[in-house]
Amino acid sequence: DTTRRQVLANQGATERSRAALNRTEQIAVETENLGTEINTELGNQREKLTRTRDLLDDTDNTLNTSRRTLLNMGRRAVTNRVALITIIVLEVGILGAVLYWKFAT
Repeated sequence: DTTRRQVLANQGATERSRAALNRTEQIAVETENLGTEINTELGNQREKLTRTRDLLDDTDNTLNTSRRTLLNMGRRAVTNRVALITIIVLEVGILGAVLYWKFAT
C-alpha cells in the first residue's frame, strides 16, 4: 500500500513536471516568435532610417547648391549695382562737361 502511494505520488509529480515542461516549451516558442517579429520590425526601421538619411543627404546637397547659387546671384546683383552707379556717374559727368562746354564757350 505504501509503495502504491509512492508510485501514485511519483506519477503525480511526473505529470506536474511534464505539464510545467509543456508550459515552459510553449513560453519558449512564443518568446522566439516575438523575438523574430521584433527583429523583423527592427530591420524595417533600419531600412527606413537609411532611406531617411539618404534623403537628408540629398536635401543637404541641394541646399548647399542653392546656397551657392544665391551667393552668386547676390554677388552679381552687387556688381550690377556698382556698374549701374558707375554708368550714372559717368553720364552725369559727361552731361556736366557738355553743358559746361556749351555755355562756357
